[in-house]
Amino acid sequence: MNWRKVQKKRCQKCAFGHAHECQKETISPSTVNRELTTLSAILTRAAFLGKIKDNPAKLVKKLREPDSREQFLTFDEKQRLLAETQKHYLLHFSVILGIFTGWRSGQILSLRKEDLEPETRTVRIARSKGRNARRVGVGSQVWAILSYLAEYTEGEYLFYNRKTKTRFLSFKRKWGEALKAAGLSDIRFHDLRRTFATDMHREGADVLTIQSSLGHSSIDMTAIYARSDDAALRRSLDAIGDGLNLGLDGIIESDNLM
Repeated sequence: MNWRKVQKKRCQKCAFGHAHECQKETISPSTVNRELTTLSAILTRAAFLGKIKDNPAKLVKKLREPDSREQFLTFDEKQRLLAETQKHYLLHFSVILGIFTGWRSGQILSLRKEDLEPETRTVRIARSKGRNARRVGVGSQVWAILSYLAEYTEGEYLFYNRKTKTRFLSFKRKWGEALKAAGLSDIRFHDLRRTFATDMHREGADVLTIQSSLGHSSIDMTAIYARSDDAALRRSLDAIGDGLNLGLDGIIESDNLM
């Protein structure tokens, strides 16, 4: 196996053609920690069965992981991205689904015609991250796209690749071209998932609704995705005082505020 080639495929910036110094042999701390957790579980089981005396992996300190990404697209950024993806209609449809559903790229590209339930306007989402398949409702824009693809696409998959006679596995090259043309950088398709959660939160959706939409197993994970932007925070803070006479007339409008 060509290790350097594998690493280049895994690097988002390489895939999207961004200029940077790629550390091809570098593995992320989160990947190391996940593998260490798996190894530790195996050794713990071996110790339980008496195959080894103890689990030496429990003495290994995990690496410090970077803070979780809080990247989400603004209205203007979404508009620019959508304008550029229209040059490739399947990519365009997948971006719209990402913005309006929060589904992962793999979940979107693996959709089949049989996953659509017209009577209830629900969609079966494939098993992911260890969770069972589930059915979720969708809005009118999403249903219109899914219905169109189900009617006019060949094969069983909605995102059908005529060359390979199966589904598309990714739109990496077209995605990278669209990002560059839209003037966006350091954006991943997964950030549309964060954008969806943030938009839902801004529109007043409760955390349980957002959790159900994203398919998270815990509210804590949903809280990582659903962020409140500064404008939404200011609106909420100002709304707290609605109707109260605070005696601040002439002060808030003053140009002399420090």
